[in-house]
Amino acid sequence: MRSPESIEVSKDYPLAAEIGTWVGTWSASDGPVRTGGRYAAMWHKVDGLWKVRSELFVALYCDGVSCP
Repeated sequence: MRSPESIEVSKDYPLAAEIGTWVGTWSASDGPVRTGGRYAAMWHKVDGLWKVRSELFVALYCDGVSCP
């Protein structure tokens, strides 16, 4: 799940920048895992619709038996 903290839309280009935090959870064979951190996404407006062009996810924590 992504939780945006800021979204900035360019005045000059059909681009936007989104920055926030993310959390991922799943069930591993040895129990639940929860991980998360920060992310950045670049949006591009194409034919009037906003589409994600690139994303960067940085894992900063992990809780669970399967964590490194």
